[in-house]
Amino acid sequence: MRKTLNTLRIILSLENTINVNGILYGFTRIPIIGKFIPEQIYGIRLFKIYAFVIALFYEALKIFFGEIFLFPVIFLFSVVMGSFNKASQPVAYLYAFLMASLFMTIFFDVFKSTLEAEYAVLRLGMDAKEYVKAMLLRKFLSMVLGHTFLGIPSAILAGVEWYIAILIPFAGLGFITAAIGIHMSLYAWKRSLGSRFNKKATRFSVEGGILLAMAAAFVLAIAGVIGVPFVMEYNLYLPNVIILVLAAASLFPSMLLIGRFPYGLYRTAFSDAYDKNVIQKQVNEEYNKGTVKKEVKISNTKGVKSGSSGYKYLNEIFIKRHTKILFSRLVWELIAILVTLAGMSVLLHFERMKLSDFGESVIRFIFAGHPGFYVFALYSINISAYIAYAMYTNCDSTFLKFAFYRKKEALHEMYRLRALSAAKINLIPAIIIAVFGVVSIMLTGGEDYFSQCIFTVILCLVSSILFSVRHMTVFYIFQQYTDKFKGIKSMFYYTYSFIIGVIWFALIFPRIPVVLFAIGMIFVTALYIFIADRLVGKYASKTFVLK
Repeated sequence: MRKTLNTLRIILSLENTINVNGILYGFTRIPIIGKFIPEQIYGIRLFKIYAFVIALFYEALKIFFGEIFLFPVIFLFSVVMGSFNKASQPVAYLYAFLMASLFMTIFFDVFKSTLEAEYAVLRLGMDAKEYVKAMLLRKFLSMVLGHTFLGIPSAILAGVEWYIAILIPFAGLGFITAAIGIHMSLYAWKRSLGSRFNKKATRFSVEGGILLAMAAAFVLAIAGVIGVPFVMEYNLYLPNVIILVLAAASLFPSMLLIGRFPYGLYRTAFSDAYDKNVIQKQVNEEYNKGTVKKEVKISNTKGVKSGSSGYKYLNEIFIKRHTKILFSRLVWELIAILVTLAGMSVLLHFERMKLSDFGESVIRFIFAGHPGFYVFALYSINISAYIAYAMYTNCDSTFLKFAFYRKKEALHEMYRLRALSAAKINLIPAIIIAVFGVVSIMLTGGEDYFSQCIFTVILCLVSSILFSVRHMTVFYIFQQYTDKFKGIKSMFYYTYSFIIGVIWFALIFPRIPVVLFAIGMIFVTALYIFIADRLVGKYASKTFVLK
C-alpha cells in the first residue's frame, strides 16, 4: 500500500505540473495582451502559486464534478416523481441511481491513453501495475467521498431507509470494479489468442470501440426512459434494492477478477492504447490533409450556387463537401434531444393523468416559468465548436499559410459567412425544442397565453443564433487549435468556457416572464453580434494564426 500511495503522490505531482504549466501557458495565449507577458512567467513564484491554486481547484472539480452534478439531478428527479405519489420517491431515486451508475461504467477505462499515463508509464518507466493501482485507488477514494457526503444524505432525504442508503458508495464501487474486471478479462483473453490484431487489422484495446460504447449508451438511455413509467406504476422498490445489494456484493469478486490480470500485460495494455491513439491521430491528420480518401466519403460540390464567388463560394464548397461529417454530429445531438424529450413526454403524460391543477405541473414549471432552461439547453447542444474544428482542420490549417487568407478583409468575410452557416445548422435543434416547449405549454393550460408561445419560439431562435456567433467569435479570437489538429491545453480557454457555461446555467433558476427574457436576449444578441463583428474585424489578423 505504501508503494501505491507513493505512486499516487508522483502521479498527482505530475498532473499538477502539467496543469500549472498549462495555466501559465494560457496567460501567454490571452488574445491581444498575451504577447506582452514574458516567458519568464514560468519562473515567477507569485504566478506559480496563483496557478497552483487554480490547478488545485480545477482538479478537485474534475474529480468530484460527476457527484456534484449527479446526485442533485437524481434527487430532483425523485422529487418530481414523488409529486404524483409520495411513496414512489425512494423508488425513483434508487432507479435513477442504478441507471446512472450503469451509464457511467460504459465509458470508464483505466488504461486510457492520457498525457499523464504516457509520461509516467511509457516515457519515465513507472511500474504500470502500480500506476493502475494508484489510479484505481484515486477513483475509489473520490467515489467513496462523493457518494458518502452527497449520495447518502440525498437518498435519505428522498425517503430511502438509512440502512439501504449506506450501500450507495459500495454499489457505485461495485459497478466500476465490475466494468474494469470484465474489460481486463476480455483484453487478457484476446491477447492469449497470440495476436495483437483482430480480423480487421485493428489493434486490440481494453476500451473497445467508441461507436460500440455510444450505441450501448444510447440503448441504455432508451431502456431507462421506457422503464420509468413501468417502475413507477408498479412501485418496484424491492427489485431496485436487490440490484443495489448485488452491485455492492459484486465489489469483492470484481476485485479478485482485477487481481488475476496478468502482471506482464499492464504495460502492454498501455502501449496498445497509446499505439491505437497515435495511429488514429495519424489517420486523422492524413485525412485532414486530403491524403486519405477512403476513411470518410466527402460529398461532391454539385449543387453549389453558380452565382456565388470569392469567399462565399469557398464557404459553400466547404459546407457542401462536409455535409455528411457536420450533419452526422448533428444527428447524434438530435438523438440525445429526442431521448430527453421522450422522457419529458412520459412525465407530461403522467401529469395530465394525475394532476387536476396544472399550476403544479413540473413541465409547465420548466417551460413556462423558467425560460432560462431553453437558453442553457441550446448552449449545451450547440455544435458550432465542432463546426469550427472541422473548418480549421480541413480548410484554415492550409489556407492560413497563404498571405491573402491572413488579411483582415478575408478573415472578416469568412467569419461572417461561417457564423451564418453555423446559425442555420443550429436552428434545427432550436426549432425542435421550441415546438416541444410550445406544445407542453398548450397542453398544461397555456392556451390563454398565446404571446408566451410566440416569444418562446423567438427566444429559442435568438439564443441559437447568439451561441453560433459566440462559438465562431471565440474560434477567431482564441484560435484554440494547433497544427496537429488538437485543442491547445490552455486552462485559460477552458476556464473562460466554464464560466460562460455557469452563467447560462444560473439563468435556469430565476422565474422570469418569457416575454421579458426574449426581449432581453434579442438585445444581448444584437449587442454581442455588433461588438464581436468589430473585434474580429480588428484583431483576427493577429489572433487567428497557425500555432
